[in-house]
Parts: sequence; structure tokens; C-alpha cells
Amino acid sequence: MANKLKVAWFDGLNIGQTHFEQQERFFNRNIDLKTINIYSNLYGIIDLEFSQEMLLQGKIALSKISGIAQDGSIFNAPEQDLLPEPIEINYESLIDSVVVLKIPIGVTDIADLSLRNTFPNSKFICLRNSIALRNYDD
Repeated sequence: MANKLKVAWFDGLNIGQTHFEQQERFFNRNIDLKTINIYSNLYGIIDLEFSQEMLLQGKIALSKISGIAQDGSIFNAPEQDLLPEPIEINYESLIDSVVVLKIPIGVTDIADLSLRNTFPNSKFICLRNSIALRNYDD
């Protein structure tokens, strides 16, 4: 696939956002190819914690979740990602019920993100944050 090929960097190249996105896809593809045979079924929930406070209020909510999606995406909420919205529950209807958590998969024909969060099925959402510099020119 052309969208996973390496970017040819050269002097005088008019660098745009697309170049960095393409380079990231190239790196992700190489990591995936090198690890798929070793860890072909390495995905799932690593850490999961339900909010006891929300259960007492009649809602199912997570207070923590981390893991690896089947497409190789890593998630870690609430530290790096947003937790899903709580779900109202009716205790009478929960007898012998099963709660299912769904993790969205990456789809190549849907945008990975929308700067204004206008694509409801995008893989990522955009948040504005201040990030400290880690490198200083003394």
C-alpha cells in the first residue's frame, strides 16, 4: 500500500503535515510487521477498574482501563485517553446479564482524527493541551 511507504526526505523538500503522517504510518507498519509473528494474538485489556461510586448511583462507569486493541493501538485512560461515558442501568433488568466493552478498531477509509472532532467514528479526538519543552538550547 502506498500509504505505508517511507518518506523520501531531501534538501529543498517543501515539508507538509502529510509527510509526518506518512512517516508515522511507515514506522507503525514496520513495528507491526516485526512484532506480528511474535505477538500475533497480543491484544486485550491489561488493566480494568469499575467505579464503585457510580455503581452505587445506578451507573456502570470505568475509573481505569488500559490495553492493546487488535489493530495494535494502545489505550490508557484516564492517564492518556478519555474514559467512556457512564451508562445508566436498571438493576431489575440486570439479572444474569453480561456487560460487554467494545474497543473501536482502526479503519483505513475513516479519518484517524478530526481537529474539530466532527467525525464521530474517528480513531482519536483532539484536545488542546500545554506541553512543556523537553529540549533546551543553552
